Amino acid sequence: MKTRLGVSDVKKLACPSDKSQAFLWDTTLPGFGVRCTRAGFKSYVVQRRIDGKDVRRTIGPHPEFSLDEAREEARLVLQGMRKGVDPSEVKREATRERQKQDALAVTLEQTADDYCANKKTKHGHLTERSKADIQRHIAHNFSDWADKPVRDITRAMCVKRFDEISKRAPSQCNQAFVLLRALLNWARDTHISDNGEYQILPVNPVNLMFKVRTRNPEQARTTRIPADKLVAVWSMLLRRRDPTCNTHSDCTSADLVALMYLTGMRLGEAQRVRWSDLNLEAAVPSLHIPVNKTHKPVTIPLATQLVELLRTRPRRKGNPYVFPARKEGSKDHAKDPRVMWGGTDPSEWGLVSRAAGLKLANHDLRRTYISAGQALGIELWRVELLTVHAPKSVTLQSYTETSDLRYLAAEQQRISDYITSKTITPVTNS
Repeated sequence: MKTRLGVSDVKKLACPSDKSQAFLWDTTLPGFGVRCTRAGFKSYVVQRRIDGKDVRRTIGPHPEFSLDEAREEARLVLQGMRKGVDPSEVKREATRERQKQDALAVTLEQTADDYCANKKTKHGHLTERSKADIQRHIAHNFSDWADKPVRDITRAMCVKRFDEISKRAPSQCNQAFVLLRALLNWARDTHISDNGEYQILPVNPVNLMFKVRTRNPEQARTTRIPADKLVAVWSMLLRRRDPTCNTHSDCTSADLVALMYLTGMRLGEAQRVRWSDLNLEAAVPSLHIPVNKTHKPVTIPLATQLVELLRTRPRRKGNPYVFPARKEGSKDHAKDPRVMWGGTDPSEWGLVSRAAGLKLANHDLRRTYISAGQALGIELWRVELLTVHAPKSVTLQSYTETSDLRYLAAEQQRISDYITSKTITPVTNS
């Protein structure tokens, strides 16, 4: 329908019930009109043929746009359309340019935040440990790059920073640049244009850096507590957990280390143990580990030494963790008990390192536990299951119970007895 379009015409326009939309076209400005949907929504539009095709563009909604404002905007758009300019393509081009400018402005810190929030692996979202590693490297190794647009990170910058970090922490340098490469790949892929063009970083500068630099050689640690020092370390932990002569924080650190010592648990698993994960009153006392590196929940048996220790641990009101954070009132778990290990110089060694006679770290307790199992002649696959290693053989993966390990209670008890009293029991594999 066409008419000399006026305000009253726009107000009276309605869509027939048997149609999805209705149009009223202006005779004073051909190609300009108003559209009304079945729901009663009205908007001003322009329409003209370009290259043999009808092209329509929405000017804006009524009444946000007045009739006069819409007609003036329509006149400008129609002028362009008479010259063959498709307003939809102009709008798309503007959108592409805006997206490109947004991509060029994205910073390393923004990329890291987006990666941590949205990156998924075959096991789901990133673990809290992975996120913490990324944030740690951004805060310490790339802090001066955090607010820098990703597009400004160059190979030369990466080479220089790689050399700097390598001098003080070779292994950490390797991890830092593996993570940086992942972040830059994420930035490239998440800002790729519709036609597949990389709008930022056509080539990842970390990949270019690794063409002139090789990863720092890493030597696997083999440190563990010597057999003749096992009982000394355990005795020290028992003294350190005595609340009559130690602070609550000291007792918590000692008990956390004791749990890792007698189970071989990883720090990330041990420090996140909740009271609801424990079943100390069952015929076979156990600990449930819902989150671990195998990505499958596992229940492990607990030896009598640990059952007694955990039963006497105090609970903090409002905190679900067995090993709560140092700060009173916090609902978080305890952090890395590195004070128990100390520095690299013998004069700076912590209590566990001094008791063992060598510098130790968290993972050394895991190696100590596995060595104890080997000393007792326990089959390696049983020890690996108890330490929540991912099963490697088809037999273990498909035919062996790997989620509920309470059937390995006897092996768990033997290892704990060996560590705490240096008593080697006969080898009796069942």
